[in-house]
Amino acid sequence: ADQRRDLRYEAGTERRLALVAGNAAYPKWPLRNPVNDARGMQQVLRELGFETEILLDAGRRDLERGIDAFVSRIQ
Repeated sequence: ADQRRDLRYEAGTERRLALVAGNAAYPKWPLRNPVNDARGMQQVLRELGFETEILLDAGRRDLERGIDAFVSRIQ
C-alpha cells in the first residue's frame, strides 16, 4: 500500500501556514536562484492549500521581524 501522505487541502482540516524566505542579494556572494526558488515553493504550497507569506532578499532585521510575525500567527 502507498503510505505517502496526501498534502492537498481538504475542507474542514487544520489551517496550514508557511513562511518562505529567499535571499539572493548577499553583498560578497550574490546567488542566482533563491528568489525564484522561493516563489516556486510559495506557488506549490498555495496549490496544496497553505496560506503563505514570503520574504525576498530580506535583511537581518526584516527577516527577524517576518519570523516573529509568523510565529505570532501560528501560536
